[in-house]
Amino acid sequence: ARAFDAAGMKKLNEHLADKAYLNGFTISKNDSAIYCGITKSELKVDDLVNIKRWMAHMSTYTLAEVSTFTGKVTACAMCSAGKCDTKKDDKEEGSDFSFGGSEEEEVDEVKKAAIAAAIKAAAARKAAKPKKQERSMIVFHIKPYGDENDMTKVLKEIPEKIQMEGLKWGIGELLDHCYGVKLLAMPCVVVDDICSVDEIQEKIQEIFEDDVQNCDINSFNKFE
Repeated sequence: ARAFDAAGMKKLNEHLADKAYLNGFTISKNDSAIYCGITKSELKVDDLVNIKRWMAHMSTYTLAEVSTFTGKVTACAMCSAGKCDTKKDDKEEGSDFSFGGSEEEEVDEVKKAAIAAAIKAAAARKAAKPKKQERSMIVFHIKPYGDENDMTKVLKEIPEKIQMEGLKWGIGELLDHCYGVKLLAMPCVVVDDICSVDEIQEKIQEIFEDDVQNCDINSFNKFE
């Protein structure tokens, strides 16, 4: 472990008060070496605002960028005991730095972020696009008890008395059933997700209970 001490950290914090980097305003191998040492130490930098600012900036460099830093690592003035081992051969510099990762890793992260953004945008477009409402064409066969029931009245009043969201009545007609009895063929179009076919049948038989014996579905077709 590198022998950074509190006194040296305080001195470095003062040194960076008016400087962007250790050597002033030009980054060098000194910056990368000292950064590496501090990250491996157990010393806290929360109260050392200048070091904290400098380290936040240093953490943005990749290993590829670190390898381009110039200059030589000089003796570390941070360690009052003179035991800091930041002085290394140039060829060793950068081998154990804890920076932002390799360029390939950065490219992968950018690619992942782009894919995630594209998926999110596609989901947003899909959510904003109005959902297509599926509809069905239904023909009810409504049968009376006998020939004494007034199905002409039922034909006229069904569209007036049974109105629901997603329901549109067509033009009904009376059809010969048997023995002079006529049944009512009543077409309608319903929006499947909104309108209940069972509820329509129940309403027909409930409202016209005196004239309607039963209400059956004669045909049920989906609109394309």
